[in-house]
Amino acid sequence: PQICTAIGLRLGLPLCLPHICSACGVEVNELGTHGLSCKKSKGRWSRHTQMNNIIQRALTSGGIPSILEPPGMYNNSNKAPDGASLVPYKRGRILVWDFSSSCTLANSYLATTSKEAGKLAIMKENRKLAKYTELAKEYEFFPVIVETLGCFGPYATKLLDEIGSLIVEQTKEPRAKNYLYQRISIALQVH
Repeated sequence: PQICTAIGLRLGLPLCLPHICSACGVEVNELGTHGLSCKKSKGRWSRHTQMNNIIQRALTSGGIPSILEPPGMYNNSNKAPDGASLVPYKRGRILVWDFSSSCTLANSYLATTSKEAGKLAIMKENRKLAKYTELAKEYEFFPVIVETLGCFGPYATKLLDEIGSLIVEQTKEPRAKNYLYQRISIALQVH
């Protein structure tokens, strides 16, 4: 059913009967895309958690130990990055990332996403960069933004390519970078 859902979302096929969302009370159409952007959806938080776990495990496989929800980086609870390396990543600086996925098919974004693939990811990355300006002065900060239909923001692509290369170097598995992208792409639509 997960592969069928992913294919249906990609092709814009009917996936469910119209109904009212039990979490937020909004009418859900037959395309079933509401679940990807519902602010009260349990899947949204599990997707966020799963993605950060994938990034952390990938860093570990690449020889960079890391921690999720690092304490003490910001006193303001509104600015809490999702993860950080425990050792310097580049230029003697700790890696810090903040993940977010944005629904490509959300009504509020369709005007943007229907014109240019990846535009929403770039817009969201710029917002994260502005939010974490102070953090980026001291750490190697990467906003990791992925649209639900698979467009990765440029910073996300750069970080995942670097992590994938570290995994290839550590494991000698030439397909490791591809596996990392596949894992993320599947988790985006499954959760």
